[in-house]
Amino acid sequence: ISPFDVKPDPAKPVVAEQAAPMVGMPSPIHEFATINEAAKYMNIMPHLPKVLPVGYNIESVSTINKDVLQVVYVYQAG
Repeated sequence: ISPFDVKPDPAKPVVAEQAAPMVGMPSPIHEFATINEAAKYMNIMPHLPKVLPVGYNIESVSTINKDVLQVVYVYQAG
């Protein structure tokens, strides 16, 4: 398995609620299931850690305007 194909931790569901109909510009933020999908969308090859320290997992992967790749890691002791 490539480090780019690691999916976010399923124990932490991401919930987005839209209270009102969207008006105006669409959101520049796009969510992805894997780093690889986001990297392909941005047409980049990100430099990421090959191994995460024990207890760390990817929580979410997103892009902002194809300019920023955001990978959120979380630590869970155990």
